[in-house]
Amino acid sequence: SRKCSSLMPSFTTINHSQDEGQMKLIAREMNQSETAFVHLKDASTLTFALRWFTPTIEVNLCGHATLATSHLLFQSYREQYKLDDRSILKFETLSGTLIVQRLNDGTDALQMDFPRGDPQAIDLDDVTLKSLAQALSLEPSKIITTDFCATTKKLIVEIDSVDSLRSLKPNQDALLAINFGSHNVRGVSVTTQAQDLGYDFASRYFTPWNGIPEDPVNGSSHTILPLFWSRKLNKTTFKAFQASQRSGDLLIEIAGDRIKMAGTCRTTLSGNLFL
Repeated sequence: SRKCSSLMPSFTTINHSQDEGQMKLIAREMNQSETAFVHLKDASTLTFALRWFTPTIEVNLCGHATLATSHLLFQSYREQYKLDDRSILKFETLSGTLIVQRLNDGTDALQMDFPRGDPQAIDLDDVTLKSLAQALSLEPSKIITTDFCATTKKLIVEIDSVDSLRSLKPNQDALLAINFGSHNVRGVSVTTQAQDLGYDFASRYFTPWNGIPEDPVNGSSHTILPLFWSRKLNKTTFKAFQASQRSGDLLIEIAGDRIKMAGTCRTTLSGNLFL
């Protein structure tokens, strides 16, 4: 199984096809890291349209809101959509078609199949590197490498240790003020090896550009971190740790040009939204 834990809450609206402006207003009112909006497109193929919004902006990919949406469909809409434990859900999104299905391993886990990002090494000039280190409350000498994924617009910052990772105190305004030149950075994933903790790597993820100071356990950054670490560790399956205050574990597999991760959900709030 490929499992992740301790996901940030998300809010999902089912059969929602409101205009974009109203979606943004609802997401702002819900004030979760992501609000998902889903509606059925093709019952014969179980294809749904899915969009995700933070309180301030629409995002191209969100792991935990996809997991929550799939959980609700399997839990509360089985009869309406004629679902069973072998059903395969297809979501049309800004990141292409995403596939979700049950693992049927006795845990009710749902496996998500996401596109794999391809981060490439970049050299930041001394001024930018110093500004980045200061914004993270980090000594510049502790930054080992920097990589950027143009597809996901995420910057990977490899640093020297888990202790340094835990001690980061990012200044959101300072991050937003950095000029990354031609690289349109919309999120910063700071990562380090973590074998001493029993993991392949650990990370923290900051995206003030999307209205989220720190995402406790972020799925989309883990579509690019596996390939980054695969090139360094020469492996394709990983046990990862997100070292936020809430923290979380992820088991991830690289499958060609896709990333597979899975998790379980529990519904904590259900009701009607009156517009």
